[in-house]
Amino acid sequence: MRDLLSKRSVLAAATLLAAAPLALAAKHPLSSPGSQASQSEEVGTPPRNDAKAFESARLSLTQAIAESQKEMRGKTLDSRFEVWQGKPAYLIRTYSANQIWQTRIDADSGRPLGQPRTVSQSELGPQVQRDVTALNNAQTSLDQAIGDAEQQKGGKAVMASVKASSSGTATYDIDLVKNGRLRTAMIDTSTGQTR
Repeated sequence: MRDLLSKRSVLAAATLLAAAPLALAAKHPLSSPGSQASQSEEVGTPPRNDAKAFESARLSLTQAIAESQKEMRGKTLDSRFEVWQGKPAYLIRTYSANQIWQTRIDADSGRPLGQPRTVSQSELGPQVQRDVTALNNAQTSLDQAIGDAEQQKGGKAVMASVKASSSGTATYDIDLVKNGRLRTAMIDTSTGQTR
């Protein structure tokens, strides 16, 4: 029985990992509630195709954020690596002028891919409204938190976002790839300390 349960656990984990690109894409949707992890933890391996493209990308996540800031003034709400239309890219969402701006940056050249899109603050769900408030009150920027997480935990950031809890605390959730494994680090937005 124990062998059957462990085989089921492995199969369930493999199924979740195969769906990781969808999970990463849905980790901070503009209108759905977010979840809060409690510790820095290992969450598995990234999908091979995406991992290979990520490892060979010339730009880091913080470099992509810097490139997006050239066009999108404001504060970065979330960012993540993805393969978009067959190209390695970073999806960056920033908050400015009561809108969420979304752009993609080519992970090799640093150039924008396509035109930026916007969503009005009035169209945001309650979780994203809390995230925006937390972002506006943050003492540490997302790119600073990414740099700190990479230095403290090792690895290369593949995704990062601000997450506010209903109790009023907020963290930057940062997914890092190190030695082919995916780990999550949480950085307090007020203190910049790892939780």
